[in-house]
Amino acid sequence: LLQDLSFPYFDPAKYEQVKQMVDADVRLSAEFITGMEEVIISEMKKYGIKVEVGHSLGGYFETYEKQKRRGMRGGSGLSGIADIPDVISFRVILPDNDLEKCYAAMGVMRMKLPQALMVSRHVDELQEKAVNGYSALKDVYVFEEGSVEICFTTKEKGCI
Repeated sequence: LLQDLSFPYFDPAKYEQVKQMVDADVRLSAEFITGMEEVIISEMKKYGIKVEVGHSLGGYFETYEKQKRRGMRGGSGLSGIADIPDVISFRVILPDNDLEKCYAAMGVMRMKLPQALMVSRHVDELQEKAVNGYSALKDVYVFEEGSVEICFTTKEKGCI
């Protein structure tokens, strides 16, 4: 958050460019977010898995840094952000601390969206927390609108 607050001051032109890209990203539209959350909830209900679904948004500076790291620089500026999955991350939170249900929930989404799944982008941080303290299974899915991250965790494990 501090990085996002300072970004417009240390590089106003790049900040404005990234802000415009992020703010115009179709993955951040209410229609896309609601649609994804409804798909996730509906699929979990089919298999009797009780979940809460939410989402988190990446920051402007974080998005800019990921563009730089991934070598996505264009001739006259930054290129698009459609392949940065954590511009929006969906959080599938299981109410109890049953890690097996996290794996089951992940399996349900993999069965529902097999063509969209990027298997190479799977991360399992349930057994050992990430550096920032977050603990979840993370998958990346690629849709026409761009890529998104779907994380599966429990209320206890997902707390930072």
